[in-house]
Amino acid sequence: MPKNGYGSQSFLRACEAASACRAIDGRGPYAALGRLRAGSLTVARYDRSLPDVPVPLTASPAGRMIGEHLAIREQGRRRYRYRLAQGVLTLPKDFAQYLRGRHRQAVRTNVGHARRAGLTVARTEIPNWEPGLDDTRRGLLTPGPIEHWQVRGPDGEGQPLAEAIVTVDDDVALLHGLGSRVRYARWLLHTEIVERLCGSCGLLLANCDDAYLLGPGHQYFQRLLGYEIARLRLLHASDPA
Repeated sequence: MPKNGYGSQSFLRACEAASACRAIDGRGPYAALGRLRAGSLTVARYDRSLPDVPVPLTASPAGRMIGEHLAIREQGRRRYRYRLAQGVLTLPKDFAQYLRGRHRQAVRTNVGHARRAGLTVARTEIPNWEPGLDDTRRGLLTPGPIEHWQVRGPDGEGQPLAEAIVTVDDDVALLHGLGSRVRYARWLLHTEIVERLCGSCGLLLANCDDAYLLGPGHQYFQRLLGYEIARLRLLHASDPA
């Protein structure tokens, strides 16, 4: 386990401090003092301790969309919303390597349950997707290409059991969202996405709040899937690595 990854003592301290800080409303000096006492420096130190991961993007519509996502700032602050303490999955070239080892036992087990239940996965490309009305990024992302993934039951009828939206650039993919109505469907869906990306992309980013602000279930799911926590450094096509 990384010293500052999911489940580490430094991560758990950051979770506790971040929760206490969020309970304090307001932006004035008294609120700032309250957050300082609640542990805002603990959160800041944790952010600084994270590894720095470069995110190389092309000038393609997919690269532009991911870049726009990473350029979003928190309302009323200069802080980037999706660059600190983010869930990052480093993708091996060989998909079999991703599934190998005891750390992926939960993935193998749950995917096996899904396949035995007859669940299947389909992928559709949509050239001009934009965030929906319930997405806080609506109006901040230019419509662009995504892959729409769905899991269906053995009969293939009715509502999908799980869905995901992914934008894929040359070396980076962004998982805009993944939702599931059935226990094993999300494991199968995520694993199929990883299999599709291995050998072509190096990074899979998750569209979510800072890791220490996520619910325990979400944190645990990312941990079992192999996500690490990192700071993201945006690189455009013309930037040096």
